[in-house]
Amino acid sequence: MKTQTLLIAFCLVIFQLQAQDWNGISVPANAGQGKTWKLQEGPSDSFNYIFNETNQRSNFGSNKWYNFYHNAWDGPGTTYWQHNHVSVNGSDLVLRASRNPSTAKLGVPGVNAGCITSNTRVKFPVYVEANVSVADIVLASDVWLLSPDDTQEIDIIECYGGDEQGNAFFSEFIHLSHHSFVRNPFTDYQPRDRNSWWSRSDVNNWGEWSWNNGNRRYVRIGVNWISPFHFEYYVDGELVRVLYDKAFATKRNGTWYYTYPTMTNGTLDTASDGFQLAVQYATGSSYSFQTLQAASNTSSVSVIDPFNYQGGNGFTKEMDIIINVESQDWHVLAGRTPTDAQLNDPARNTMKVDWLRVYKPIPSTNTVAATGVTVSPRNLSLTIGQTGNLTGAVLPANASVKTMTFTSSNTSVATVNQSGVLTAIGNGTTTITLKTTDGGFTTTATVTVTSNPTVDDIIIEAEDFINTGGSFNDAFAGGPGLGVNKTSANINYVNTNDWAEYNIDVISAGTYSVKHLISTPSNNAQIQLVVDDALITTTNVPNNGSWGNYTTLNGGTVDLSSGAHKIRIVASGANTWQWNLDKITLTKINSRAISGKNQVLNNLSVYPNPASNIIFIEGLSNNQEHNIQMYDIKGSKLFSKKLDQNHKLDIKDLPKGIYFLKVSTSRNQNTLKIVKN
Repeated sequence: MKTQTLLIAFCLVIFQLQAQDWNGISVPANAGQGKTWKLQEGPSDSFNYIFNETNQRSNFGSNKWYNFYHNAWDGPGTTYWQHNHVSVNGSDLVLRASRNPSTAKLGVPGVNAGCITSNTRVKFPVYVEANVSVADIVLASDVWLLSPDDTQEIDIIECYGGDEQGNAFFSEFIHLSHHSFVRNPFTDYQPRDRNSWWSRSDVNNWGEWSWNNGNRRYVRIGVNWISPFHFEYYVDGELVRVLYDKAFATKRNGTWYYTYPTMTNGTLDTASDGFQLAVQYATGSSYSFQTLQAASNTSSVSVIDPFNYQGGNGFTKEMDIIINVESQDWHVLAGRTPTDAQLNDPARNTMKVDWLRVYKPIPSTNTVAATGVTVSPRNLSLTIGQTGNLTGAVLPANASVKTMTFTSSNTSVATVNQSGVLTAIGNGTTTITLKTTDGGFTTTATVTVTSNPTVDDIIIEAEDFINTGGSFNDAFAGGPGLGVNKTSANINYVNTNDWAEYNIDVISAGTYSVKHLISTPSNNAQIQLVVDDALITTTNVPNNGSWGNYTTLNGGTVDLSSGAHKIRIVASGANTWQWNLDKITLTKINSRAISGKNQVLNNLSVYPNPASNIIFIEGLSNNQEHNIQMYDIKGSKLFSKKLDQNHKLDIKDLPKGIYFLKVSTSRNQNTLKIVKN
């Protein structure tokens, strides 16, 4: 009997595989050069079986799904996701809604709803498509992808099924969108350009269209997640929208529109109608990836992650597949919430999914697989504001798939687009990684960025503080407690009244301008500069919409005498969460006269320059004693000693970089810039 049962089960599985509801429906997306699509059995489901409602968390569909959200959260707004609002009726996944009397969320009666999560995760390159019938009620019907840490989300369909409150907009349109999150403090980006809301001429209300007087209809909608910076959206087999790097392409009424966003002071520009502004680059009767690339190269603002919440890496994480009905908070606050009568109508309060399928691209026959990738040049030096270019080549030369991605390990130093164009942002070194689409082979290039400073520039890296403190304990949010948090490139978790101290050595006395490389999405942020315990400047920090979109802020001026000084910065604004800081630059504006000593030693020069081992200083008198002091680019003194009689100096132990050599006698001095290679 046991053998017979196993045989029946095996035959049932074979029957289900043969009877997939999408048989005969081709994948509309292109698998890529030399590729073909392969069905991923794990997450794909025809829902041609029975799963009855249950009051406990349960796996179903041969362990493909479980009947709840992917963590313990029970839903947004007034939603209460319930295990027993999920079932499979032999042909469809059924997610229903009902009244929850609790008013714990937003002070109005809640909504019970169904939600399921896949036991198999997906990651690019991947095509995910579902055949969906939207619930005809004032709730969202959703199929989406979400990373386990809730920081990356791709919405396959987000559609509101009813407009009983008289606002037809959200029931008329499907939002083709994604989200990039920072969880703490919570911050969210999603595209909100007008073209991200997609409609079809035969649909005025997706809920009514799907219900169809009881004869349910389905819309087939899919996402081709090609790379971290490239998404394609398909509706009923038709490509309707593409997001690539820094530009959008959207098909509306038979015309393709190529647009790109703009940003002012770190904030995405918004049109007068409240939608995200998108500048039109071109139009066309058919889709052209080359035109989209050209629009992207024109733009400077990412459409995937403009605030750099994902560290410049785009969408790279594995994601769960989630299908649910929900009552979102903004919808409820706008007065759009279902009535008891609507929730009690089983014909309309259910979202149905006929099938969901997942494909991965694999090499087709007679293709040449990639074996590696090269980049030229491997080392590149730029100054701030300068652009450069890296050229990648997939190996072998006749490889079938020649595409690759470019990513920067430190976007505060330099950014790179998907054509290999670099933009130098700030001082430092970043690693640019090239990764082939086929095989995931990688190579790297090193990009060094300098500010081409004068001999009087003092650059204080924010993370190099010697002391810190504050009055707000941010340990509960992952911060350091009292004071600022140090990373390899900046300081963050800066709260009101937090401070950090630095020691500097000023080579040349004078008046210095103060520049802060700083970023904040907070209002009421402020930074103070305190020198030797005296308050010098207080500067308001404008909200630029981001913790990582660093911009230069004028912090006033300060008079500094030569020698050692203690610098303190204070987050003096009213908001609990203040700003992130990359660096402070002090640039000399003019010299102050110092009577009796320290007059300029004229006609000095150093050779060779650049140098590797020994340098010689010309223009010095042989009958005077000369003292020398060596400073790095940050203004920190490295050593001080007497110059030998041959006026030469051994620098072989110094790391490569820019240095300043101060040469002085009892009454005269001069400073020379040295490049160590």
